[in-house]
Amino acid sequence: MPTWTVKADRRKADRSQIIERLRSMEDTIEGLTLYEVDPQLLEMTDDERNFRDFAPVMHLSHDEVGALEVIAEELLLEFGWLIDLAPTA
Repeated sequence: MPTWTVKADRRKADRSQIIERLRSMEDTIEGLTLYEVDPQLLEMTDDERNFRDFAPVMHLSHDEVGALEVIAEELLLEFGWLIDLAPTA
């Protein structure tokens, strides 16, 4: 099953808004499964002195990669460059 990771710029993004938006999608997209990343792990992750500090927020799984692509488009429209999505290795 395809799984993608949503990452957010933890210096600027509101993690709770991103999670709230993903939870609303879970209610409307049949077959979507969400796995929230423990927020304590985010605080322990070293930012490596990067200008933009992206940390995982949620993992998304769905049988159809097209559903994940639609979710990605919606998130990018709403949150712009504060988020990043990529297939989970």
